Amino acid sequence: MNTPSHTVRSLIRLFVGLLVGASAVVVLPTTAHAATAYSVLQINMCNSGLASCFTGRAQAGTIALIKARTPYAVTLNESCSNDITAIANSAGYRGQFTQSGTQKCTNGYAYGNAVLFRPGVTATSVVRHTYTAQNSTVEKRTLSCASGAFRVCVTHLATSGTARTSQAEQMKSIMASYNSGGVAILGGDWNMTYGGSPNAQTYVPSGMYRKGDGSVQHFIASNGFAFSSTRVMSLDWTDHPGFQLYVSR
Repeated sequence: MNTPSHTVRSLIRLFVGLLVGASAVVVLPTTAHAATAYSVLQINMCNSGLASCFTGRAQAGTIALIKARTPYAVTLNESCSNDITAIANSAGYRGQFTQSGTQKCTNGYAYGNAVLFRPGVTATSVVRHTYTAQNSTVEKRTLSCASGAFRVCVTHLATSGTARTSQAEQMKSIMASYNSGGVAILGGDWNMTYGGSPNAQTYVPSGMYRKGDGSVQHFIASNGFAFSSTRVMSLDWTDHPGFQLYVSR
């Protein structure tokens, strides 16, 4: 038979146990959500047939590189519209091609830039800008974007002169407006280097950061992306390296 004191001690032990159990429930950590990793691959194909860097092997080389590197998105400069069809058919990457003015490749197809996404991603919210300042009446330098999980843009700036710096200022303004609405990444050939004159770093909008290939290709990304790394790949079928940016959000 329990004595009153034994009953009291039992009730105290039960009460303390309930408190400890309740505390354990309160301090359990919430489940953390892992960041999602992305990469964007920048390629200047030099595939117009008009420049001395043309090799005739850029289409096959680009397809092989995309298959090897499997980026989330690809930004292409100096491509032909039939290159985009071939990449889609072989690697499954699809997106938006933007012709550079009325310029055509020597094979008769339109010449320009493109944003492509890996298989399963649909490109939406396509926008195209033709820069106000130009060095040519035929080839018009542009900035264009498409959205998958986020906005991806591509540009190719003029090779020199006031047109190049004017285009860079316009690029900075456009990307600042896109950055204010969310997360964005731009890749492309700027025809200027970090630390050079003009200095590529000058044209990075507030709230974004730049990563370069050590030469004229650059990415700018919203601060909403955590930077992971970059990879520069030597290519023998174009005069520019392949350049890949890795981020997470």
